[in-house]
Amino acid sequence: MAMRLLLLLVGIISWASATPIIEGDSNEVFASCTNPSGNRVNFNDIYDLRQQILDSHNYYRCLHGVPSLTLDDTLNTYAQSVANDNAAKGKLEHSGGQYGENLYASYGKRITGKLPTKSWYDEIQYYDFNNPGFSKETGHFTQVVWMDSNKLGCGYKQDSAQQWEYIACSYDPPGNYNGARNYKKNVPEPV
Repeated sequence: MAMRLLLLLVGIISWASATPIIEGDSNEVFASCTNPSGNRVNFNDIYDLRQQILDSHNYYRCLHGVPSLTLDDTLNTYAQSVANDNAAKGKLEHSGGQYGENLYASYGKRITGKLPTKSWYDEIQYYDFNNPGFSKETGHFTQVVWMDSNKLGCGYKQDSAQQWEYIACSYDPPGNYNGARNYKKNVPEPV
């Protein structure tokens, strides 16, 4: 257990700055997990931002051996309405809709596709793989890597003062939904 935790921590620290250092056959998996959008500090338009968010999601999903997501126009439209609503209200508020959902807001720091996704994924530090299940501290992380989710849509909106930036991402099928019991299958440990 201690060795597994140490390897997980080394992997988390390492991939933030370089290729993870993991012993055994895992190196092959981590070496093949790349984020094509990398550390970009800007985006050209909503389509570019969505691609960056998708790339970041698929990078983190790859670390867990989970299939990639694809962008979906219906989910993009839905998530855009959630982002618009949050920007108009000036706060993060879940839609309560039929999709899985992650929300993010930033003040004074330009959003890129990596920023919200990494923030959500970083909740892994609080997730107990030996006692899998939902918690408020890890709900964003578990949705990012949820194995049964296969489609993603995201929206972006600045508030009227152009100080706050809002991101909403929708997932289908949703993870973390009421009655979801199969966390062990859908939230695998990093490979």
